[in-house]
Order: sequence, then C-alpha cells, then structure tokens
Amino acid sequence: MIQSPDGTYVVRLALPPGFVKAEILRTVAELAERYASGEVHITVRQGLEIPEVPPSKLDDLLRKLRELGLEPGSTGPRVRQVTCCPGTRTCANALTDPVPLARKLHEEFLDVWVPAKVKIAVSGCPRGCTRPSENDLGLVAVGGDEWELLVGGYRVARLPEQDVIDAVELTLEWYASEAPPGTRLHRFVTDRVSELRDVLERL
Repeated sequence: MIQSPDGTYVVRLALPPGFVKAEILRTVAELAERYASGEVHITVRQGLEIPEVPPSKLDDLLRKLRELGLEPGSTGPRVRQVTCCPGTRTCANALTDPVPLARKLHEEFLDVWVPAKVKIAVSGCPRGCTRPSENDLGLVAVGGDEWELLVGGYRVARLPEQDVIDAVELTLEWYASEAPPGTRLHRFVTDRVSELRDVLERL
C-alpha cells in the first residue's frame, strides 16, 4: 500500500505473472467501484493497483481482498512482482512458455526482504521483450531447457530450468548478506560479477 499526497491510498495487488483470469479482473473492477474511485491502474510490472482508496474504506477493502484470495503487492525493500512475456501461447518468436517459471519465481520470492527493491523479468526468447537486461534479475530462454541468468544486465550463468530457482536463491542470499541497505542489486553487482559467478558455481 502507498499513501498518496491527497491522503488516500493506492492498494497494489500481488497477481501471478503471465495471464489473469477474467473473473479476477471483474472482481477487481467491482472492488474499485465499491471502495475507491472506480478506476484501476495497470502498472509497468504487469500488476494492478486500486487508487484513491479513502482511509475509512481501506481496512474493509483489504479484508475483502483476502477473503477472495488476493493479497496486497510488495513495496519497499522487497522482491517485486515478476514480469514475463506470453511466450509460445501468443508469440511466434518465443522458444518456450515462460509463464510456469515466472510463477514459480513469484511464489518463491515475492515479498522476500532484500537491501533494496529487486525486479525480476522472464523472457521466452533472446529478443527480451520484458527487458531482462534492464531488470535487477533477468532470465532469458536460449533454447532447449536452458536459461541465461542476467544480474544487473551481466550474464552470470547459463543453466537448465531445474536449477533456476536455486540460482536465484543463491544470488539473493549473496546480495542480502553483502550489500549495504538501500543499494540496488544492479548497481551492487557491477564490480562483483566474477564474485557472483563463483557463488553460482556451487550449483
């Protein structure tokens, strides 16, 4: 949740990456009309936010969201919403469907504490429509069962899908234990790429 300058709140929703069921969109629209201004903001990270929630209605909205299985999204020094492309479901250039992997990352790491916010993007081919090289962590399908792991835009590993979760976990643990509070991962890794590669050799 974020408080706006006018005193109202923006409620960010933690949605699984990829595709959203129509019933969820209808529910969010109904809640926005009932508890806020009737508008919904689509974020740059493929999430949804309900803006202009009056303080008097905030608790009721949060309670209703939880009843429906919808949790508030991450803010502050946490792992943020994972973004991904639609992959082979709609794109002729895609090498794979990245949604299952993106959802595993979402379930495993969303809202995990880190020194500063961490953004993760997953791309189903090297064209990189989700801009994996511009995120703190990027995963790019390179063919077969293999993925390239980018950290701060640096290629640090090429690994099979079964090792991706462990590689991301090692990277975040290394970052959390070494970086000063407030230091973004993409900046912290700049002079430590070889160190991170050594860490990932443990896989």
